[in-house]
Amino acid sequence: MRRCIKLCLLLPVLLLALCACRNAADMEWVLDLPEPNPALEAQPEAVSYPMAEVDQTISILVPGEEGMYEVLTRADEYIGIPAAYEFVPWSGLSGVFITMAESGDFTDLFYGRQMISIYTYLDYGDEIALDMTDAISRCAPNYLAAIKANPILSQVAFDGEYGEMFSFYQLTQGEGSISYGPIIRADWLEELGMEAPDTYEDYHEVLLAFRDQYACSEPLALQPTGAMSGDWLAAGYGIPAYTSGSDMATIGFYIDDGVVKYGPAQEGFRDYLAMLRQWYDEDLFSSDFVTWSDLAGYEKMVINGQTGLFYSSLDRGFALEKNITGGGRLAAIPDAMRSEGQVSHLGSQSNASTAGVSFSVFAGTTKADLCVRWCDFWYTELGTQLRNYGTEEPIDPAEIDQTKLCSFLPGFVDQQLRFLTMEEPVRAIVDTWQQNRDNDARLPSDLVLSEADQQHFAVLAQGLTTAVTIYTTKVIVGDESLESWESYLQQLNDYGLQKCLDCLNTYLQR
Repeated sequence: MRRCIKLCLLLPVLLLALCACRNAADMEWVLDLPEPNPALEAQPEAVSYPMAEVDQTISILVPGEEGMYEVLTRADEYIGIPAAYEFVPWSGLSGVFITMAESGDFTDLFYGRQMISIYTYLDYGDEIALDMTDAISRCAPNYLAAIKANPILSQVAFDGEYGEMFSFYQLTQGEGSISYGPIIRADWLEELGMEAPDTYEDYHEVLLAFRDQYACSEPLALQPTGAMSGDWLAAGYGIPAYTSGSDMATIGFYIDDGVVKYGPAQEGFRDYLAMLRQWYDEDLFSSDFVTWSDLAGYEKMVINGQTGLFYSSLDRGFALEKNITGGGRLAAIPDAMRSEGQVSHLGSQSNASTAGVSFSVFAGTTKADLCVRWCDFWYTELGTQLRNYGTEEPIDPAEIDQTKLCSFLPGFVDQQLRFLTMEEPVRAIVDTWQQNRDNDARLPSDLVLSEADQQHFAVLAQGLTTAVTIYTTKVIVGDESLESWESYLQQLNDYGLQKCLDCLNTYLQR
């Protein structure tokens, strides 16, 4: 009865949203695809740093404290472009930006064109930031080489509606460290004489033992929609199942051999649902997962000893240990795979994307080429070393002075740096979570569509997410049979799946 009440409350709301999205799926969608940016065809001459005989000084607005001045001063010697830095604490950056926008008196180079979107009410628009396509084509060989080396970066680095280049973006380098994953009652495993599970078969045996030996009402804490954030638990089937994210990288789309696909439309998703259906029948989780809209619900179950395996972040998940009734010990475990030694290609983020931080050139400056040359330095080998480690030579990560790092600068972001500077116990947890997952199939979250295409895509994606949520929930609790799989796939196409795939593949390959 409890299950029926929960579904009766949830499904009408989802069905209402689905009807609204169906209308959009029936509309014709002609892609508003920007023309390829001419910078991709440019072959600028190599730049020799330090530049010689530069007699002009560029002004640069940078966020942070003057402790970063040491690294920037050393970099000036290698760049050869005189620079006057205006340091502004992060808390005061917005106010300074408003003052500059209202007066029209900007520094030549400033942190973050994304700041402009916050102040669109000022009606300055692109009068603030310069479209650097021409200057980058002539003066930024290192930046261009970096974005042209990867077909994903070659288009996510363009941030205007029609492919303009308003920003120098930070580009990710290396695999990012994971800060979220499966956590288990390690004390229960030890008492049962069981090893940490790493396959679906192992997970199943452990959950059955937790149910039988500890009278758990919720051995597994399954999250709403039947999928874990970051595609944990489902990734071993080779598909993303989580469809409730805020960008296209977390709503079920992924890259398989250079082609964008939709996880909930693959056979692996069907197998995943079949597994969850079995586990539900075996009381390894209850229908409460349907209504857990926040973390507090299953965290209470962990504390009360009703849950033995759950998914959470480094800081929040392990903080529960001290509150467990009667005491208990938590430990990280690897994600579940179909077989020993299998590696999932669905990590937490794309290895080829921008880090969301950028530098822009003031549209009114007369020193655009110098500003571009200054930014381009940070994509050289020496620039990468300085911005990530604060030294010209290799250094033990433990010896890095974090207060002097210029994390706001353009250039390559070494994603391994965060992992290498973690304390050893934390690093061991992250290493466990990463041991059978990489990011090769992850669609970048900053894939850039034109405004018109983004709006159309968002409406159709909402319909797909709703359809998947309804089908997933009904299959898991036994209100729908997997024999309806073909009808479900047809429904996804009725709600615009193929249109979404055509859009993403077109943008990815342009």
